[in-house]
Amino acid sequence: MNIKQTIKKVLSESLRDRIIDLINDTGVINAIKFVGGYDELKKHCEVPVEEKIKTIKKYTNVGDMYGGFYLTELNEDPISYDEDSEGYHQIEYIGMNKVKVVVYGGYKNNTEMFDYNVAYEDLPEKTIEDIFEMVINQII
Repeated sequence: MNIKQTIKKVLSESLRDRIIDLINDTGVINAIKFVGGYDELKKHCEVPVEEKIKTIKKYTNVGDMYGGFYLTELNEDPISYDEDSEGYHQIEYIGMNKVKVVVYGGYKNNTEMFDYNVAYEDLPEKTIEDIFEMVINQII
């Protein structure tokens, strides 16, 4: 490794450490604002899933009387969650502690069959990332 690469690596590690400290001290939203956006932050460090869930819960608390939002209220499309013999499952509501999944079945999955709740901690990381990005796009 030449001197240029070494300097670049040291500066990158220093910036990553500063961003992590900023997340820990002031929260992920302020860190995102500081570095100029979530995409920029992701170039330097990964936001832990626990921090994403904490942020989602904090900002969905200002929603409706139950503490949450229908994705349509945020001008967002439902999030695909699963598809099985019961039908097509999609997340339509994000609440303080869980999401609401609505299952559509019947002809071309056009009939709402039932719904159920899933805690954030039980969602796949990709789904948490999708919800987190929706929330920060509303805030920033």
